[in-house]
Amino acid sequence: MPFIEVQLRRPEMFALLSHFTKVVASQLAWYDNDKNPWRSLIVPLALESRALFAAILAISSGNIAARLGDGSGAARDYLQSMHLLRQETLTSLSTDFRKLSTLLSAGPLLPSELRWVTATLASVIVLSHLEVHFPVTGIWRVHLRAARQVMRAIQHSSTGDEVISFLAEESFAATTWSMLTDFDVASHAINECFEMSTVAASHRVEDFLERFAISHQDSGFAGFCLVLQKITKLERLHQQKGSDVLPSSADCDSLSDLDKLLSEARHRAFQAMESDSLRMSDAEVLDVRLLIDAFYHATSIYKIRSLVRYASSHPTLSYHREQLCNALFAFRNADSFAQDQTWPLFVAGTECRGNPSRQSWISGRFQCIMARSCALDRQRVLQFLGAFWTQSGTDHWIDYARQIGADAGFLIL
Repeated sequence: MPFIEVQLRRPEMFALLSHFTKVVASQLAWYDNDKNPWRSLIVPLALESRALFAAILAISSGNIAARLGDGSGAARDYLQSMHLLRQETLTSLSTDFRKLSTLLSAGPLLPSELRWVTATLASVIVLSHLEVHFPVTGIWRVHLRAARQVMRAIQHSSTGDEVISFLAEESFAATTWSMLTDFDVASHAINECFEMSTVAASHRVEDFLERFAISHQDSGFAGFCLVLQKITKLERLHQQKGSDVLPSSADCDSLSDLDKLLSEARHRAFQAMESDSLRMSDAEVLDVRLLIDAFYHATSIYKIRSLVRYASSHPTLSYHREQLCNALFAFRNADSFAQDQTWPLFVAGTECRGNPSRQSWISGRFQCIMARSCALDRQRVLQFLGAFWTQSGTDHWIDYARQIGADAGFLIL
């Protein structure tokens, strides 16, 4: 009897698959609806792939263990299950990668082979999401790099594939968040960004990811990820050159260009929300609108802080700061879309030095979303904010993060 069929006959394994479908899939999506690709695309694919099936059960085990917290016997049992399933995934992937290498050396992939390779790619991305539950180890970065390598290998064989389009967006978003606190220009993630100006366009996995992130986004939020990457790349280039002049790139030459992209991202997010078949209450509709506004104002603040020399005196900084806080304060339900609130909450936190009441509110809201959607690396995000609030050397969180070096390698997710 096939491995997957045997596992599904075991009640505990069926329960893990159910937890992924009902809980983890919702947590991984920007917001949940009846088109959630983790349910509609990835779960059916997992029933065809031993590696992906084991990866899904592993992340379910890890998610339950993280929700139960340290110390309980049940949490230890789920952690043990997670380790066994993760090892099963890695063992299967080891075989799959050898097979992939052989296939790629033989020429273009056949449609039947592409389906199998897609499951391999999904397995690696799920493993990366699993390791984000335990982010201090940094292993999630290893899996993310592996996913990018697979994407690089198959990009010319995958045009139009719905699952790969979705996985490309996932990889693009994950890369975005990993870049925010990676200040080492020589590092893998940042280095790949600087290669954009020197590598032929037809061979750049960045172009492939960006193209699908924009044209095949599941919610419209991918537009914000695009702008965040552009800002981060420009900031790192600016820092590397040591110049007071904002550097230009091939596709973004000025702050006004970024403003246009931000406005477009906001518009697309609203359009996607209105056109999608969302099943939300009136309160949830209001909250997702507020969430989109919060992303817009948070990313606008990030742009000013990153790319304007005298950011504190910038004429629109105060406006975006107040609008960001107003959007977050106005949520009907504080834990609505909890999985998406980390970025705007973090930026709001970096803008409330010297304001104890707002600091207390930010800390309480973080505790709320951690209770609703797992801690992930949010505890370290809070610790960074606490240290940033008490220091007196700078009002710019990126400058402070650079000062403390490796201790700033948290994940804003």
